[in-house]
Amino acid sequence: MPKAVIFRDSYTTNMITYLSENFSRIVFNKKWDFNFNKPLVTSEKPDIVLYIIVERNLDELLKE
Repeated sequence: MPKAVIFRDSYTTNMITYLSENFSRIVFNKKWDFNFNKPLVTSEKPDIVLYIIVERNLDELLKE
């Protein structure tokens, strides 16, 4: 099964059980700050990177 790095907000906490069934290893970001942590991706070398946020937080992606 593939490895994954998942960037998430608090809503994704409810999905952890379901996501865990489909990956051999998942690393979740520890803070919900909406930043993409490139060093984490580089060090983990995942097969899949997911960025999961709910619609109410989409405007966070527009901030610098």
